[in-house]
Amino acid sequence: MGWGAGNAQGNETEGIEMHKHGKKDTTQDGIVAALREIGAHVQSLASVGNGVPDLLVSYRGAWFVFEVKSPGGKLTECEKKWHDAARASVFIVYSADDALKIVMRETRA
Repeated sequence: MGWGAGNAQGNETEGIEMHKHGKKDTTQDGIVAALREIGAHVQSLASVGNGVPDLLVSYRGAWFVFEVKSPGGKLTECEKKWHDAARASVFIVYSADDALKIVMRETRA
């Protein structure tokens, strides 16, 4: 599931309630391990906070931005605003299986 489309211009994050630190969801370590196992480069952004998605992933020349949620987890208002302001796809993943399906689907030749 992606949010928004197109390219952001100007200060699109204006009006977003800022928080100092993000937190890591309980499923994130397993997702990161599964992605790295298939050869993906994974950078955690979870500590950035401010609605910024949790993972930046590169696999087979494609970039992915993942918002990691624990089962039953929902986007915060800050996350929704950031995703909308970014005007790019942010995939919401609840498990390693979700993340693997997305990168495989989006990078198949």
